[in-house]
Amino acid sequence: MKIRPFETTSNILTQQQISTVGLPLVKWLLALPHYVVLFALSIASLLCIVIAWFAILFTGRYPRGLFDFVVLVMRYWLRVVACAFLLTTDHYPPFAIE
Repeated sequence: MKIRPFETTSNILTQQQISTVGLPLVKWLLALPHYVVLFALSIASLLCIVIAWFAILFTGRYPRGLFDFVVLVMRYWLRVVACAFLLTTDHYPPFAIE
């Protein structure tokens, strides 16, 4: 008869597992300043959309500057949401709409 070593399972968390448990909370807290900036940018973007609507109505063209600003704000929203809620990246988004 072959003797096997005694196997056990433990519920002890490693240091890496402990750090990943609180990671979403930390990311949500770090995203709060971004949401303050995004609130102001969203209001400005909404104003640009209304102005662009009238420009399209009268000229038939979307002004390039307004279009670029709205796209940059939307991209910034996406970066912040990807970092804070989707947890797809560990890179903290910069305060830039480039």
